[in-house]
Amino acid sequence: MACKSAKGWLGGGLVVGLMAARSMGGETNPAPAVRPPMVTEALSPLLTAKKGVTNTTPRLALGNLLELRVEALQEWAAGPTNDPRNLVLFVNGIPLRKLYPEEVGTQENRLVYHLRITPDNQDGWDDLLRQPVLQRPVTLSVGLENGGPFPTRYNHANRAVLEIIPSFWGGLCLTLLGSAGLAFLQLARRTNLLRDPDLPAGGGRPPYNLGRVQMALWLFLILGSYSLIWLITGNLDTITGSLLGLMGVSAATALGDAAVDSRKTTEQSEAQALLETERATLRARLAELDRLLGAGTVADAEAGLWRVERAEKQTRLETVEAKLTGVRQAAISPASQGWLRDILSDGEGVTLHRFQIVVWTAVLAVIFVASVYNNLKMPEFSTNLLALMGLSAGTYLGFRFPEK
Repeated sequence: MACKSAKGWLGGGLVVGLMAARSMGGETNPAPAVRPPMVTEALSPLLTAKKGVTNTTPRLALGNLLELRVEALQEWAAGPTNDPRNLVLFVNGIPLRKLYPEEVGTQENRLVYHLRITPDNQDGWDDLLRQPVLQRPVTLSVGLENGGPFPTRYNHANRAVLEIIPSFWGGLCLTLLGSAGLAFLQLARRTNLLRDPDLPAGGGRPPYNLGRVQMALWLFLILGSYSLIWLITGNLDTITGSLLGLMGVSAATALGDAAVDSRKTTEQSEAQALLETERATLRARLAELDRLLGAGTVADAEAGLWRVERAEKQTRLETVEAKLTGVRQAAISPASQGWLRDILSDGEGVTLHRFQIVVWTAVLAVIFVASVYNNLKMPEFSTNLLALMGLSAGTYLGFRFPEK
């Protein structure tokens, strides 16, 4: 009889009573095994307040209370080593460690859990929440932390529904981020938000600026990822040190781009002012020499010197005019040819230093998105990778000086 009872116990997934019987040395017959509890009903997760239940909408989600009915819980708890306060929640067979019941109603066969993330069960929640969707069907049970879950009706054939992204806050964040994204795209198309500041002389829109486009990309990637992680886990401290470094590299690239453009504009303005002053001086001298030569009141020797001087001044004037034309043309911003061609090209075509920084930015962006989606965490980039991005940005800025 004891053998059959022990086999029945093992078949149910819990060994209880047999150990208690062995601990009673004066008994010759082992006590009958206690039937393991079975989760028979999962009530709606309830949002509670000080005055009691305020919402009975079925929501199995982080931050909510989950009430479970466990068949024969009182019978199981009668065992000398069985304590319902040590029962943890199993979701998809994963024990949420140290997540013990907030309330235990042994007589009512009732357990109440507060679904929350703690350092002890962080790994379990990471497995449940990764690759987020709005809702995910899950199996649900309870059991001892170092044992298996009790038999449950919420198995693979009859799953509970775990809400990953809260519908209200998820919709609100999606609306806000979507509105901000659409507004940004409209501003980027209609204004010079992401473009060079100088207007093309021949009409059209200025080209897109690589530094500004890169900065905008990281802004929305980080903002969207931060909002998603907060929506699912409630964690506000998700910005890593390497991410700050990456944002710093991106901001430094945009600032360096602006500094190079400002320096070029200043140098071109100064060069143009000097050339225009010299041109005015040459024209005035040539006019004076023409007047003197036209008067015909000087000796032939002196007139010959004036003619030589006039020829020299005329040659210099032509040189200054040519330089002035080149400076003015260099100051003219080319018209946009599309954002991708704009960020890859300088005034003469696609360049290697621009192609390099665009490729590295795209690779890191893909890694960033994949890490957030698969692990629900901001990625931690290595120091060497950040140094590589800094070197790429420095190379790009260095080549920006001779660009047209």
